[in-house]
Amino acid sequence: MKNLIRLLSTSIFLVLFGLTSVAMGQSTQGEEEPSHKDLQIEPDRSVHLQVNEGTWMSLDIHPSGEKMVFEFMGNLFELPIDGGEAVQLTHGMAFDAQPSYNPDGDKIVFISDRSGGDNVWILDLETMETEQRTSGNNYRMQSPIFTPDGDYIIAARTGLRSGVHKLWMYHVDGGNGTEFMDTPDNLKSIEPAFGGDDQYLWFSQRTGDWSYNAILPQYQIAKVDLETGQRHTQTARTGSA
Repeated sequence: MKNLIRLLSTSIFLVLFGLTSVAMGQSTQGEEEPSHKDLQIEPDRSVHLQVNEGTWMSLDIHPSGEKMVFEFMGNLFELPIDGGEAVQLTHGMAFDAQPSYNPDGDKIVFISDRSGGDNVWILDLETMETEQRTSGNNYRMQSPIFTPDGDYIIAARTGLRSGVHKLWMYHVDGGNGTEFMDTPDNLKSIEPAFGGDDQYLWFSQRTGDWSYNAILPQYQIAKVDLETGQRHTQTARTGSA
């Protein structure tokens, strides 16, 4: 819950101050080198935008508490926690989203379609090199995070055209990954997060996938005990959580 409160506080910060001091247009100009070599699409033309606010942006706070990383219009940016000019971290036609720092704060895991489909990627903040950590272009991926020891990545994954998201775990050095926990086939689980106690992994869950005119409740908050493997639903409000 501490992570959730921290993210909500940061979201309020961005709403209050907008992104006026981000100077988004200035940070993108003169930095046209793409941070990928895999996306098989060549741009036909370029459009330069200068904006001062955004919505529905995913973000994370650096372990030091001194800066944040966020997504904006398909690229990743870092911004000092006290405000200032944002630094653009990724470029090009790929859609980069949902960034999260590792425990040491020197790497960022994120979702990108730069391989031709959604995959988990890692950005090294010292070298600014990116490495692909999942393979295949027939998945929909969401909300990757590092485990507290920094050795693994947990992300939600489902098929491109069917199925509901399940939490999967991947080693930072690569591999095929494994489903993180056993859940009913129709139980969707996304948005993993560790709180103050590393024994528990928190996540959002719902029955079935998104649909029009859905009947409440939708998502509820749950956690899994990493020592026993037991899942516990933490909310049961009609209006969802």
